[in-house]
Amino acid sequence: MTPDEQYVRQQIPIEIQSGRPATITIGSLSGNGWNEVGIRSSPEVWDALTNGTENITVRLISSSNKNGTQIVNVSPGSHNLWPIESFHYLFAIGGEYRAKASVEVTFPNARPGVMHAEIIVCKTPADTGL
Repeated sequence: MTPDEQYVRQQIPIEIQSGRPATITIGSLSGNGWNEVGIRSSPEVWDALTNGTENITVRLISSSNKNGTQIVNVSPGSHNLWPIESFHYLFAIGGEYRAKASVEVTFPNARPGVMHAEIIVCKTPADTGL
């Protein structure tokens, strides 16, 4: 298995513009713990998105299970998840098994222009069998 096959639950292409919210749809939560969410980008794109401050805002817009879905540990760049390549941590999300969630992410300090990256929703340790 490749690291992506073993550790990545969902990959979501994203287009980011400075100060403008980007909405991502997480198709299915694990339901057995917190799914870590990060962004896959080159170090240069990460620097352009955060502009050295690593400041973002994250907001849960909707969920198929509003009472049970939560976002925690918004701490962009706090760690990388080896062995997933070019992964920069953003936050964790949890909820019932197969709950769907729409999340708004804003990079207020991103440099001007449009940047493309990929949101990575990780499997929980229970999903991977660890």
